[in-house]
Amino acid sequence: MRDIVDALNADGAGISKAMVVLERPIKTIGVFDVKVALHPEVTVMVKVNVARSPDEADQQAKGVDVIAAMFEDDAAEAAAAAGDFEAGNGEELEAEAPAPAAEAADEGEEA
Repeated sequence: MRDIVDALNADGAGISKAMVVLERPIKTIGVFDVKVALHPEVTVMVKVNVARSPDEADQQAKGVDVIAAMFEDDAAEAAAAAGDFEAGNGEELEAEAPAPAAEAADEGEEA
């Protein structure tokens, strides 16, 4: 909450912590609507952009879901790493087929 107050006051808002009304704690990155009670009869909603970097904040402001994009990037990297592992860094892999299991013959039964 202190960061929200500091950011708004940096823009000249002149508010206190008591004026910021959080309906629930903000514990993740993303864009959130936060109510600010300027007067008992006057409230405004401000958008709060919580990000790890200015670049990430810019992406979120444009509507990009950076959490989903992060998981997509991780999945792509994992798939690429698996492909490199299977390719053996350019060498062809030979896989041996497992030996067929011996069939147990039941005594006393005819085929």
